[in-house]
Amino acid sequence: VTDLSVTASIANIPVDVLRVGYVQVESPTDAVGCRALWPDPLPPQDGAFPVKAGENQPFWVRVKPSKGTPPGVYRGTLAVVADGVRSEVPFAVEVFAFELPDRMTCETAFGVGWGTVWGYHGLKTPEQRRIVAEKYLRALSDHHLSPYDPSPCAHWSVKWKDVKKNPLTATPEFDWKDWDAAMEKAFNEYHFTGFRLGLSGLGGGDWES
Repeated sequence: VTDLSVTASIANIPVDVLRVGYVQVESPTDAVGCRALWPDPLPPQDGAFPVKAGENQPFWVRVKPSKGTPPGVYRGTLAVVADGVRSEVPFAVEVFAFELPDRMTCETAFGVGWGTVWGYHGLKTPEQRRIVAEKYLRALSDHHLSPYDPSPCAHWSVKWKDVKKNPLTATPEFDWKDWDAAMEKAFNEYHFTGFRLGLSGLGGGDWES
């Protein structure tokens, strides 16, 4: 077992080194799959970790120039350290003379079960949920994915005036304050392209129901 660490750097350009992780697939979903280790997660490479002799360990190097970076070829170094031995590999990245827009040109609708997220992370308080939700929303935005619900911690509410007197003539009074603020951030900062609004009490389901 060898302790391996990998770092990468380019002057004035953010660089992330991600370790390619594997998932043991026990039940293939189609004829193309098989029971084996499949590459899927990309956890950040942070510090040394053990690698068995004779095994390959891929890495994903992500370079994301900031807006306003002048065009040109930028050269950096990938450093690999194992058992105290350091090896450096040069690499280069070309920045072109254009910027990708913040606005997502492809509309998406990505299902995120926020209840599952809260349970997975063991979150108990609204503040904990807000902090973790921000990280999820930022990651979705970075990858141009719009979630069904981009405001999991801020909701609108409604009260029905005079509903006890006559339900048929009662009027709704909406409170949009928290929801409006969250949705403004969803569209102006995260640049999501859509959302799904659930209305309590209305019917729902797939086409069969």
